[in-house]
Amino acid sequence: MELQYIQPGRPMQDGYIDWFNRTFRENIVDVYLFEDITQVQILAEEWMQDYI
Repeated sequence: MELQYIQPGRPMQDGYIDWFNRTFRENIVDVYLFEDITQVQILAEEWMQDYI
């Protein structure tokens, strides 16, 4: 068995990571206007509880 790493800058080689990045961006980053990092952390934790 040998580890195979994805090429740098090629997230589409790992479908799960590509899905995570897309859905997180669509559901959190593109929807809210954040006032501070704490708000981002709270929303990200809530999102992860629902989707992961």
